[in-house]
Amino acid sequence: MRIIGGYLKGKNLYFEKNNKIRPTKNIVREAIFDILGDEVKNRKILDVFAGTGALGIESLSRGADFVVLVENSIESLSLLKKNIHSLGIENKAKIILSSAERAIKNFSKNGEIFDIIFADPPYYYEGKKIEKIFKFSQGCVKYRSILIIETFYKAKMPEISNNWQMVKEKKYSSTKISIYEYERDNCRISGQF
Repeated sequence: MRIIGGYLKGKNLYFEKNNKIRPTKNIVREAIFDILGDEVKNRKILDVFAGTGALGIESLSRGADFVVLVENSIESLSLLKKNIHSLGIENKAKIILSSAERAIKNFSKNGEIFDIIFADPPYYYEGKKIEKIFKFSQGCVKYRSILIIETFYKAKMPEISNNWQMVKEKKYSSTKISIYEYERDNCRISGQF
């Protein structure tokens, strides 16, 4: 598995094929970053359910300022550390061992703000559990922050209110990407969709 764009393009990421880790496929990562374009530049990124860190690291490669990677698996944490170290980006990344919900609650409580949040939960994780990501993340985003959720293509997304607006949903084989913006008025990226 490799970084597909930016200054780290072509660099390898460590990962292990098993049932616990499902890295974002290259075609899906490429589609996400084609949609985001320059929106990642100079931004602070949160990557929950980070796994190998592919989405967060790809963001750094494409010009993001800083990424926080959240993972609750010790096995994945080891891969994250290995990837961050091998790419020499320790000063641009922070790794946190925690559940996504707990981490997002803590960021909200501490007033830590992110421009873009990536959430790539396990495929069984849907409905009420995904709803919690929207609810809890409201305290750690600002006007026009972006939330990107990767799910199984058949997953039903919850009815969202509280200022989150869906701006794009697209399927790639068995994967669905849902992109939301916090308060859509004067949306920066909807025109690209």
